[in-house]
Amino acid sequence: CALPILYEQMESDAENYYRCQGFEGDELATELESDMRKDRVGASIGKIIPVGEIGFMAGIIDFDPRDALKLVNIHGLLIFGGSDPQVPPDQNLARLDEIFGGSPPSHLQTVVVLGAQHLFRIVETNCAMYEDHLFGALSDEVGIVIQDWITEHSLAADR
Repeated sequence: CALPILYEQMESDAENYYRCQGFEGDELATELESDMRKDRVGASIGKIIPVGEIGFMAGIIDFDPRDALKLVNIHGLLIFGGSDPQVPPDQNLARLDEIFGGSPPSHLQTVVVLGAQHLFRIVETNCAMYEDHLFGALSDEVGIVIQDWITEHSLAADR
């Protein structure tokens, strides 16, 4: 059985974090296994006591959007930050291909904004802490992509 997509993303984010801390090989695998076990335990507790981060984790850790994505029948724009360790674009684009048999529907447009992280702020490395990215410069490309997409679909709706 495939991992739920969000759990898989959490694992990739944790792996990026530990690689940035210098972990490799067996040491990396041990840290990653420990981290993911803690997230699982926290999510289990969060199902009983749904507060704070553990409550949040309980709600998302097993979420898998595969079936919901198959039902989307309206235009959608999926923007990924090219330097986002939390929602890695390569991983997610591969999942879209998997979900749609190698050919995502044309009404779901994907864009990868190079150099942008999770909040679409420009970064030089994936190894900075998430909090360090909260106040950086926003990617101009994201605004342009959104504006162009809205314009294109507004004009199409007027036809």
